[in-house]
Amino acid sequence: INQAASVLVIGHELGHTFGLGHASSLRCTAAGLTTPIDGTCTRSEYGDRFDTMGNSRAGHFNAQFKDTFGWLPAGSIRNHSGGSATYTIGALASTLTGT
Repeated sequence: INQAASVLVIGHELGHTFGLGHASSLRCTAAGLTTPIDGTCTRSEYGDRFDTMGNSRAGHFNAQFKDTFGWLPAGSIRNHSGGSATYTIGALASTLTGT
């Protein structure tokens, strides 16, 4: 670790030790409107500002990374194989209060 020892830096580098890459983002806009993902999108390698691997702040690892670690409860990942379905999306974790 070549930087100041902080929760963000240590957490980020530990993620690399566990085999994680950076938490990127993809911004797709045209005239200020959201558009489909296509060749005009801009990728930012550290773009997920809510993820420790996005390197903006000491947040959680994203759901994909938590799944890689085996940290998600059984049955919390759904694979959609075709047709139509209704899904309810909820929080995978909650904020704890107190000490």
